[in-house]
Amino acid sequence: MWYLSILVILIILIIIRMKQVDGPWEHSSKVVHGHGMARHVDWRTANLAECPKQTKGRGFYSCTTNYGKGSLIRSERGTCEVHIHEFNGDIYGKELKLKDIKQEEIPFGLTYDK
Repeated sequence: MWYLSILVILIILIIIRMKQVDGPWEHSSKVVHGHGMARHVDWRTANLAECPKQTKGRGFYSCTTNYGKGSLIRSERGTCEVHIHEFNGDIYGKELKLKDIKQEEIPFGLTYDK
């Protein structure tokens, strides 16, 4: 009978792990200083100390942040920047939480990696 209990526990753990991979999921990271390139075109971004592990390659992702709706860009270098829509506060050094991240298809390439 003990093996049945272990089997049930293993199934529950597998289901929990599958939900974590498939989402929705969250990611928190500290906001750090970047190169300031986006500021030249008046598109302020929050540079993350760590990219979400679920974002495998470069791309454009939509998300919700603890400051409102956001757009996440992951570059080829593995850096991540978040533009928080209609937000212009100073959040350097603060923890930024991202939720409901999903990749979006865009009709142009990302060439921000110079």
